[in-house]
Amino acid sequence: MAGKNFGSDNVTPIAPEVIHAIAAANTGSVNSYGHDPYTERLTTLASTIFETDVAIYPVTTGTVATTLALGATKNGAMAAEAVTFFDRARAVGFESRRKRAGHLWSKMRFLTLSS
Repeated sequence: MAGKNFGSDNVTPIAPEVIHAIAAANTGSVNSYGHDPYTERLTTLASTIFETDVAIYPVTTGTVATTLALGATKNGAMAAEAVTFFDRARAVGFESRRKRAGHLWSKMRFLTLSS
């Protein structure tokens, strides 16, 4: 039996479901910078799970996601976490801060699907 490696989220593989979702999304054109149906679906799903209207922003690393870290990369995500605001008023200005910090991909749908 192989042992578990708890050293880093960098050593774990990407979940097959994530790879398949990214491949499926790799067709056609959609809006960029997080204004795509995948990111909208993430917001809807998170709001349903937490039973409140949330603002959720995929970011490129877990280091940024200290508001609510769900450990996605440790559990099979490719490279992303999400910052979740349970009070949308506190999210004002976060989109521009995320972009200035280099955590906003033009093809955000692939980052969203990997978180």
